[in-house]
Amino acid sequence: MISAPLPSSGDVRWDVYGGIGHRWHAIDLMGCINGVIECSRQLKEYDTALLWLAEADILDKNLEISGQSVFEWMPMKISSPDYYFERISTLCLASDIFLAVGNTGCAVHRRWVADEMFTILPEGLKTSETKRLTPVLGRDIVALRHPDPHTAPSLIVNFPALQMRGSWKKLHIHKSSVLSSRMGSAICAYDGHLYVLGGEKFNEVWFRDFWMLDLEKLDGWRRLPDFPLPKEIMRDLVGYKLAPTPDGRAFLFTGMPAIPVFDMKRRKWDFMPTTFTPDEHAPDWPYPQLRLINYAAHVVGERLYVFGGNHRDSIVGTDLLMELHIPPRRWRRLSGSEVPHPSSSGPGPRMQCHSWVGKDMQRLFFMFGQADRQAAMIHKQAHGAFYSYGYGDLWSWDIKGGKWFRQRLHGNVPSPRAEVACTYNEVLDKVIFFGGYSPTVPTWFEPIQDTVTYTYYADTFIGSMNPTASSPPSKRPPISWKQVLTRGFPTYRADSTLVTDSKTGKTFLFGGYKNTTYVPSKNTGPSDSRSFMDLWQLRLDLPGGFFEGVDLEEEARTGKVGPWQRCFACGSTGPWKRCGGSCNGRVFFCDSECLKQGWKEHKEKHKCGKA
Repeated sequence: MISAPLPSSGDVRWDVYGGIGHRWHAIDLMGCINGVIECSRQLKEYDTALLWLAEADILDKNLEISGQSVFEWMPMKISSPDYYFERISTLCLASDIFLAVGNTGCAVHRRWVADEMFTILPEGLKTSETKRLTPVLGRDIVALRHPDPHTAPSLIVNFPALQMRGSWKKLHIHKSSVLSSRMGSAICAYDGHLYVLGGEKFNEVWFRDFWMLDLEKLDGWRRLPDFPLPKEIMRDLVGYKLAPTPDGRAFLFTGMPAIPVFDMKRRKWDFMPTTFTPDEHAPDWPYPQLRLINYAAHVVGERLYVFGGNHRDSIVGTDLLMELHIPPRRWRRLSGSEVPHPSSSGPGPRMQCHSWVGKDMQRLFFMFGQADRQAAMIHKQAHGAFYSYGYGDLWSWDIKGGKWFRQRLHGNVPSPRAEVACTYNEVLDKVIFFGGYSPTVPTWFEPIQDTVTYTYYADTFIGSMNPTASSPPSKRPPISWKQVLTRGFPTYRADSTLVTDSKTGKTFLFGGYKNTTYVPSKNTGPSDSRSFMDLWQLRLDLPGGFFEGVDLEEEARTGKVGPWQRCFACGSTGPWKRCGGSCNGRVFFCDSECLKQGWKEHKEKHKCGKA
């Protein structure tokens, strides 16, 4: 007998679902779950509906992994019209529910997956029932941005279990111009300071400089010693990670056995030679050409962990998890291989996933990312395809047990994407998540009357870790996700960085880049992209979240809405002109009529006069 939903703890992979004797039993169960979801939706019990939607996804995933191991981007082959009817029903319900709670990213993603699933179905599996419910990806939904700039300033928390209030505040850095805008830098925070190493501009200008910023004083960037290796050995410093240790060192893994290490107290570079313990899956050092980029890296205690990324022989990404025991300076392989093979027992090959370490220091978390199948196709490697694949999964590595667990995604979750800004705030015991990029989810552009096959994000989410110290990692409750509703927000971007100042508990967002087709820019150049060097603070409506003093009404009328502005008088969103008075452009007006209507209030409220 099957009892659903699953217990809230444990692995997504469940023998009861995977071991259902006849597939039609599973399809019947899918129909029952869809019925519960629809009832919950009509009652507007969206937290319950999302719980059962997660259950439907878990059942579907267990059907997939109960068969032959394949890469996740390979479609499941089931010759049953009823299966596709139920699965597409689940996806359409999910889209409607996420849209109802303001999560436009997931709403569009689920609708797109349903549309793609129906499109590739053989005609014999397209029943009249499926055709009636199948959505055609209309402009109404793919034209949405995430967040939608027209609705964001008026959103309120209607569902506290799924939403919370927040505020983005742009910070002013004295003498910020000394640091050129860039992307792909190695960035970390330590002892109240932000460190930025290397990076590039889109016109093939590479940087090797190293900078530091005091996050409390914001009194300007200070130059640190440049990266010591010559260009002949390392041409560029793009796609690497700085992994700080509690004692003030930062490890920069590049794919070479010798690791550059920066001492943040002495402000000096050094190199740590290491050795590798081979095994049957990795008889030699597993990184060809001694280079790995776009990976995740963390130091936990006396060990450095490196996961994923891509290298010369696996541009699509890797599933390799490596561990360096720092005192003896010895590497060992924990999981995966140099060139990946399909397996359901661990995460698939990927790059640009986001990751964190829990407060208990017992688990490493790895979420989302992408398999760069398009680049693999260009380089004529295995697993190439016209489109890349964006993962929508969350895995944890049990450090002590040496085992992978696929975690349940619980609550109002972010949509699948890569190049996300993510930090674990140990003071709040929360995971914070911003922005990113989807290589597949489409966006409709009204100005060009066309659709592009990618999406940039600027939405914010927070995950509660729900610690249960007495239970083993495999039995702990899942992370509960909420969307953070902000009246204004930084512009849509990828490859930005979120950091936590461990001294104060403040959360900061730094940098990133945008596509100027997706996000219009006044400063266009030879490239279709633009990088940022801006700094923002996220304030959250919870204890220790620095929300005191936030004026939401003022923010709704004057806050920056991505690349656009709000008209102070009528509230419309667009590329409006800033006030030319003594307020230094604090407010914007869409036309001369609104300027006339709003000037008196603006003058009194903000003490603005003629400049």
